[in-house]
Amino acid sequence: MLKSTLKTLLGEMPLTAETYWALRQRKRPTGGVNLEKLRRALPRWRAQAEASPLRGRKGKRVLLFTMLNYWTEHAALLGMALAGLGHRVTLAYLPYNKWQKPLDRFDRRRQDAYTRSVLQSAAPLVEVVSFLPEVSAALPDSLQRELDTLTLQDVQYTLQVEEVDPESPLYRLRSLRNRHAAQAAWAYIGHSRPDVLITPNGSILEFGAVYRVARYLGIPAVTYEFGEQRQRIWFAQNGEVMQQETDAMWDALGDIPLTEAETRRVRELFTARQKGSLW
Repeated sequence: MLKSTLKTLLGEMPLTAETYWALRQRKRPTGGVNLEKLRRALPRWRAQAEASPLRGRKGKRVLLFTMLNYWTEHAALLGMALAGLGHRVTLAYLPYNKWQKPLDRFDRRRQDAYTRSVLQSAAPLVEVVSFLPEVSAALPDSLQRELDTLTLQDVQYTLQVEEVDPESPLYRLRSLRNRHAAQAAWAYIGHSRPDVLITPNGSILEFGAVYRVARYLGIPAVTYEFGEQRQRIWFAQNGEVMQQETDAMWDALGDIPLTEAETRRVRELFTARQKGSLW
């Protein structure tokens, strides 16, 4: 009880969490956020991007959003690759590794300090921005309704049930975090107006909140997910990739018969689905 109260008090004081992490924890990983593999890889990736002959091209202003260990690693690599192709890349992040568990302000700030210390190795090719600081931004009612739907989907996804309790701690947590991410994105995207947002998934969690803000503000967006095929990634432009929207494909190719090889691949996919195996 005393420890919890002390952390709450310290969490409200400037630089306490950051100083504790730097001196007491000696800048080690904290709270399940572990990006040490990324820390070791970033200098090598940066050197390769800096040597790219395409860096001088006039590219787009790209905003990447990420959180969770594995997506942060992937977003950092993607950001470096885009920078090497001449794009001006900003990597915005939230320092969470668990979307379903609350985190007090002191620990949030510790994890933010650690995450930033790793990602800063991407500078100056990639600008790093934390979406953790609270922003008092009034969101339009229609956007807030989208966030309410997002929160419902988050809880359904987490618990794997359709009926959820809107008064539950998990529901309240997801509502608060989605709104926080949306307010941070609203302030940053509204001011910086990037040419494109790139974010994983786009349908759930803070990924979905940031995606919805970008689309509301008229910013083109790309969402992506790892596919079930080996070495495959799915992409969607101005859509949620997990919706698997294929209308344009059917309009363009629906009347063209499949080749024997294509038919065989469809059968292989169907068989893999039946057996629950990789394709």
